[in-house]
Amino acid sequence: AVAMTMVAATVVLGNAVEAVWTRVTEHEASRYQSLDRECTHEFEHCCLGQCRVHYMKKNVSDVLYKWDSEKNGNRRLANILDLLDSLGAQEGSVTPTVAKKIGPTIYFVGDSLSSDLAMAAVCQLLSAGYQLSSCQTSGLGGELYGIDRNYTCKANILPMITHFLLEKNNMLSTLVPTNNVLILFSFGTIHKEVLVKLGGGIVVYNVGVHCNDLEGKLSGEKCLARALDNQLVPFVTGSSESHKLKQWSFFFREHEPQHFSTPNGTFKPGALMEPCAPTKYPDNWRNEYVHRFIAKHNLSDKVPILPSFNLLEPLWQLHYGKGDCTHYCYSPWRFDVTWDAMLRALA
Repeated sequence: AVAMTMVAATVVLGNAVEAVWTRVTEHEASRYQSLDRECTHEFEHCCLGQCRVHYMKKNVSDVLYKWDSEKNGNRRLANILDLLDSLGAQEGSVTPTVAKKIGPTIYFVGDSLSSDLAMAAVCQLLSAGYQLSSCQTSGLGGELYGIDRNYTCKANILPMITHFLLEKNNMLSTLVPTNNVLILFSFGTIHKEVLVKLGGGIVVYNVGVHCNDLEGKLSGEKCLARALDNQLVPFVTGSSESHKLKQWSFFFREHEPQHFSTPNGTFKPGALMEPCAPTKYPDNWRNEYVHRFIAKHNLSDKVPILPSFNLLEPLWQLHYGKGDCTHYCYSPWRFDVTWDAMLRALA
């Protein structure tokens, strides 16, 4: 049986409401454990408790935390189907080299945490009844990601980029909101040729945890500024043939909190030898710098920021447990923080 325990953090949400996540009920836990026992998903990383590194996995019962709407000021988080329902009114784009209609396109750009987010989107859509019709997976997650990097689909319509084209299963046509969904991912670089080729969609950009403060925060802030100046700014200031990109929306996604056994949770030498732990004094300096950068460059209207750091701070239990206190093992509910933020930004 799974105990009904709660986790909370001193995180301000709107009207001074703490972010609270609770374990699912015992009945829900039994159902999820039963469904996931054989773990027959197309992708290993869709299995509850699977961590980024393929040989790391937590017990299913250890990752069953969901957002507590009642204790979070009756604030419900939208899920990915809610987001697609909003995007579904958009007409798909037909490109010269892709002879089929592509529905909503979401392009995640960042590090391995963004790769995890792209993979989670695919996992949740597959669970909702979508089917894969095209994919290219070799760019996922890094060299320790495992067999999911070798998965092949019946088609590969965009061989130049990691992608997943998902189609509605006709048997579930009334249960899912849009016919096709295209999920893209690339490490660190927004590929202009992909934007031009596809014609429109949403770019969710992130930079963060690789810019550390081991040599001081000034060094880390310079790292962040370089990435933003080189990768994001040109696409939203008119300096990258913006007329070709006018159908694209750009978001910046806050990076998730780390939970190393250090006072502020960030990585320090020696921290890999200690278990992950709740953070006593969370330091959100990277995301705070990005907020200032975007405001200083008058980009707030062009680049909405998707919050996640404070909302996910309580979920230190979702890390593997020792060594990797940056990545989270698969628990679908935590991604609702991003889907909800995207939906609100599009409203």
